[in-house]
Amino acid sequence: MYQFSDVDRGQPWFKRLQEQVNERLQSLREQNDRSTDMESTGLLRGQIAEVKRLLKAMESTETTNSAQRRNPYN
Repeated sequence: MYQFSDVDRGQPWFKRLQEQVNERLQSLREQNDRSTDMESTGLLRGQIAEVKRLLKAMESTETTNSAQRRNPYN
């Protein structure tokens, strides 16, 4: 998954995006709480997992290894 840089995290668009993704996660959780059939629940859980994965990428800090992978000259 894409690694966001510290520069990305400092941008106004990033903060707005993070707020929107958190709102989406809350909405999906509420839908999941109301879901009664297994198929809908399964789909919602998959969407929740993907949103959480994105949020984790948005919150984690860049490691030396990922920085080195991005630079083709290393």
